[in-house]
Amino acid sequence: MYNSITLVGHIGGEAKFETTNAGKSFCILSLATKRFAGGEKKSDWHKIIFWDEKKVEVVKNYTRVGSKILVSGVLAYNEWERDGVKQKSAEIHVGFGGAIELLDSKGQETTHAPTPAPVAEENLEPIPF
Repeated sequence: MYNSITLVGHIGGEAKFETTNAGKSFCILSLATKRFAGGEKKSDWHKIIFWDEKKVEVVKNYTRVGSKILVSGVLAYNEWERDGVKQKSAEIHVGFGGAIELLDSKGQETTHAPTPAPVAEENLEPIPF
């Protein structure tokens, strides 16, 4: 079995950048996703933790509140007890095997790559199976 989760949403607050006792950088942010339930649009909030320092730098340098991103990571649960009541929360951990993709358009700064020329069918060989 493999634990994997991919979400697309908007950053809902300023990311918190911190350092572990070992000196490694990490960041925590909230990601809002949308879903439909009973014919209504609902928002869900997710706690995302980036452990890979390169991904932390991407968040720091290229995102802001409201940025649309795709994240892939693993789903983890934390359990604790407060005032005699058991609590549980879910987090998405994005480490070295995870991913972040920036999905915002760059507006007018975006340059489009030229469309490749179509390949003539007679140049294609059948793929043997």
